[in-house]
Amino acid sequence: MDFLKAPILVLALLSDLNMAVGATIDDFLREPSRPPNIALSKGDFDQLLVRAEAGDIEAQYLMGNAYYNGDFVWQGEPIWPQSVSEARKWWLLSAEKGHSKSQFWLGEMSATGIGIPENYSDAFKWYKLSALNGFSFAPYKLGELYMSGRGATQDEVRAYMWFSIAAAQQSLRGRTARDEIRSRLAPQALEQAQALAKKCFESNYTDCGE
Repeated sequence: MDFLKAPILVLALLSDLNMAVGATIDDFLREPSRPPNIALSKGDFDQLLVRAEAGDIEAQYLMGNAYYNGDFVWQGEPIWPQSVSEARKWWLLSAEKGHSKSQFWLGEMSATGIGIPENYSDAFKWYKLSALNGFSFAPYKLGELYMSGRGATQDEVRAYMWFSIAAAQQSLRGRTARDEIRSRLAPQALEQAQALAKKCFESNYTDCGE
């Protein structure tokens, strides 16, 4: 197979399948600090690096995954070491160009303090960018931050909005969290939250009221 022509897309699909097969979104969110791994030979890794260095944002995302998980061995030969700082470098390059998955994992690094000081304001920034760019795991995380008041002013209306969007994307945890808040909101606040969620979702995240 000609790696330079097709496999980055194939690897991206495989990495998502590895995350999804036999698991729901909620299974994945139980362990949110590890992105999907990829299996590369030394030659494939070197060619992926060429693509990443040339500015291919999908290749940069996959380089981040490779370095975050690290320590991959191919036929007894170590291919690359784990390096959270290298992972962050590559994710930043693609995130700044709008790659939603890289934005999400930068949010995870900021929220968990892995490799960098814990910073919920940065986590909020990256989760929001990821959500607005359509990555389905990010809305639930935004809802959590609004609920806890970490990285954003505590706001159950906004939390409801993002949990509703997560629920619309088949997140059981988003649905559960949304329903818990619904029972506490006053009718006027609930109506506002539902209207915000509807507008945000139907506008394809271009009008989320923030």
